[in-house]
Amino acid sequence: MPAAAGTGDTGVYNVADVGQNYATPAIYTTATIGLGERFTLYPGARMTYYALAVKKATVDPRVRFNWQVGENTAIKGGVGLYSQIPDLISLAPVWGNPRSGIERAVHTSLGVAQVFESVGVEAEVTGFYKYVFDRSTSSSVLMRDPVSGDIRLENFANQGTGQIFGMELLVRKALTKRLFGGSATP
Repeated sequence: MPAAAGTGDTGVYNVADVGQNYATPAIYTTATIGLGERFTLYPGARMTYYALAVKKATVDPRVRFNWQVGENTAIKGGVGLYSQIPDLISLAPVWGNPRSGIERAVHTSLGVAQVFESVGVEAEVTGFYKYVFDRSTSSSVLMRDPVSGDIRLENFANQGTGQIFGMELLVRKALTKRLFGGSATP
């Protein structure tokens, strides 16, 4: 008879128990470069160390811009590289693949912002596109288990790709100098 919750050991690996304390320290930096009176460039980079299982660092460069095309109208955009570790189950020794690496994506966006001063409202519409690569997805390749040395299925590998695109609308109203109300599309 299996052990009841919290009363004993079933011998089954709990994927949430990583067996160690961990953190994912990161540092982000950005610069502001004015190119004329109406165009501002914001180059930046994020460096992250993934201490859990992967034990690798990434550097993700990014750049965004704001082009003030009119007194109350701006065109905004950006592109950048983003990274994350796979879900814990993808890294688990029993059900996953501890050799799985970092998942990555290139994010892009382009939008327009308009301030309606007479009513105190700001509206933005932004289109976005993401190309996702090195996703940890199921795999049927055979591998040597790093713990037991047995041959088994790899279960997961960084082989997945995907695309995400959409549009978002943000309407923001200043209720006071420091309090805003707004609505955005999911």
